[in-house]
Amino acid sequence: MKEKRGFTLLEMIVTVAILFTLLSILVPTMSGFAKSAGDQISDSNLELLNFATHSYASFHEIENKDIFESVADDAARQQVLVSDGLIEQPVHPNGEGDYCWNITDQKWIRYVQSTEGCGGSYKPSSNPDGSLTPDDVKKPEPTVYPSSKPMPTYIPSPYKAVCEASKGQFDIVAETCSCLAGYVLEGTEKKDGVEYKVCIPVEQYMCVSSGGTYDKATQACTCSGDLILDNNTKMCVFDQEKANQQKCEADGNTWDADKKVCVIEEITDRPFYVDENNPNFIYAAYALGSTGNNVDFSVLDKIPSLEDLVKIGKHVPQGEYFFYKGNVYRIHGSGLSINKNSNLEDLIKGNEVFCISNPDYVDSKQYYKNEYVLKDGIWYTPKDNGGTATDPSNSSEEWGTWYKCGSDLSHFSKKCPLK
Repeated sequence: MKEKRGFTLLEMIVTVAILFTLLSILVPTMSGFAKSAGDQISDSNLELLNFATHSYASFHEIENKDIFESVADDAARQQVLVSDGLIEQPVHPNGEGDYCWNITDQKWIRYVQSTEGCGGSYKPSSNPDGSLTPDDVKKPEPTVYPSSKPMPTYIPSPYKAVCEASKGQFDIVAETCSCLAGYVLEGTEKKDGVEYKVCIPVEQYMCVSSGGTYDKATQACTCSGDLILDNNTKMCVFDQEKANQQKCEADGNTWDADKKVCVIEEITDRPFYVDENNPNFIYAAYALGSTGNNVDFSVLDKIPSLEDLVKIGKHVPQGEYFFYKGNVYRIHGSGLSINKNSNLEDLIKGNEVFCISNPDYVDSKQYYKNEYVLKDGIWYTPKDNGGTATDPSNSSEEWGTWYKCGSDLSHFSKKCPLK
């Protein structure tokens, strides 16, 4: 049976010696790698700091003077770059020392123990009038970076000039344009073949977006066609009255500017004029027998004259019609009693009749349901059979005694049926 044995003392000493030798080789090598990586990070930070500084000078057009002329120390100088959005936070080397601003050479340098090279004084390269100074005046030399790579040159975006010309504020980092109060980013401007969004006055945007033409010189909005200018909103709005007038005249008829109605010239032996844009005539036609969607105004020929009613002498009930001296009247209220002794002029002036040929609102006159009254270009009709004498333009739609029908027959309110 073999006897078990461990390592001898000599073997242990030899093993330890080998391990010690290997460690003495590896440790300096790893330390060198770490130092080299730290130096690269420090060099990159220094390059970034110098690029940000010269970009700051380019953005703010600083020439022929110290870039940080009014800034006291290096920490404050870096904070200027942070505030301008050129670096996220102050940067420092990875290891000993720090960065300092060399005023003479206008660049950042790194120092470890000695601050030699920091500070200094700036010597201009030209006189205030632009002429060169004598040769003994120091001329700035290009900054040399540790990486030996040339510093990128900032080229101002053409958008900056376009934005600021339109009263905008340009963000050089995000390259976006923002507008002051009273302006909106809704305009466009072309520069070098590229179209940019620019600021325009709110009034211009409201005018153009509503179909108008804006004059920048006079700051005035012009509306054309069926549009008119709303002085409250400074927008072009549809003019229903103007549209009705244009349609009326295009159809060969005459526009009555006072009554704001179209006078349709029709050849007829009828002793009164029928205004087909007057809802009272439409309602009368349906009441007297017209059917279908197309109104048959010929049924109005059966309307009797007031003179004939006087000859007959009778009580005419509510809802009946008669004509007198070219105008058509509707009887309302409790009806109208007529006899041979009746005064015709007094009859038509009484409160029992409504002249549908002249439907303009008359103050204090009593109006009844299914009678359409015109006030300021708007048609109204009473809500109840009992009638009302109040001003329709002052009536509440919910609690008042009138329904507001509208100004255009084709868009009449459903609360104002014409048949």
